[in-house]
Amino acid sequence: MNTFPDDTPADADGDALRALAEAGFDFSVPHDVDFFAVFPDEAAASAAVEAYMEDDEASPIESVQAASSEGRFELTFIKNMRVTHAGILSFEEELGARVEAGGGQLDGWGITQ
Repeated sequence: MNTFPDDTPADADGDALRALAEAGFDFSVPHDVDFFAVFPDEAAASAAVEAYMEDDEASPIESVQAASSEGRFELTFIKNMRVTHAGILSFEEELGARVEAGGGQLDGWGITQ
């Protein structure tokens, strides 16, 4: 099992990664990471997914899952990746710009163990 890096920043993402390390998470192999985004409606969410999938510069993702609740539309972008602080931030920045252009906003990330 890969050792968790000691130089991980003390921010919300770093805290989540430290919690994973304490739970025995294996950082040495890629995992499916869920990145959550919320949109005001299904049309905005659909447009954002379509724009992402058509963008040749976009990082590959495994899949996108959709759900609707409480007057908003939620997407989960699933990316298979090595779980690092820099990797999480980099993909959040890339995805966030595309999500915001479609009228949505990022709503965190998570990993199912």
